[in-house]
Amino acid sequence: MEHIFTQWIIYFYSPYDIKWWMKWRKKGFHHCGGIKYDPQKKTWINFERIYGKLIIENLSKEEVDATLKKIKRINGRVIYKTIEETQSKTPYFEWWVKEHSCVSIIQTALGMNKWFIFTPYQLYCALNKS
Repeated sequence: MEHIFTQWIIYFYSPYDIKWWMKWRKKGFHHCGGIKYDPQKKTWINFERIYGKLIIENLSKEEVDATLKKIKRINGRVIYKTIEETQSKTPYFEWWVKEHSCVSIIQTALGMNKWFIFTPYQLYCALNKS
């Protein structure tokens, strides 16, 4: 069986305009997104869910560098991970609770099935532990 590993950059930050429903979240962890490298097409793919829109876009290496500089400039955090792609089952209890958040999009893209991760900070802690 062939093992496929992908490179990920997962980023966390607080936007300048924090909405009312984000006020309880930890400073610097109001939002998250992920950038995946596609070795076949030699491009980076950005996954992000912002205000009800799912954004998936191809980025050049220069655009990735500029994005990471911006995130670090506003005191965001970045995690570099190599993830093994596996066949994963979606738990039946998750879809109605978490389906529409930035955390659930990144968690699903990474193949994580942890129902107790709701906030970007919880995702950050889980990725640092693994």
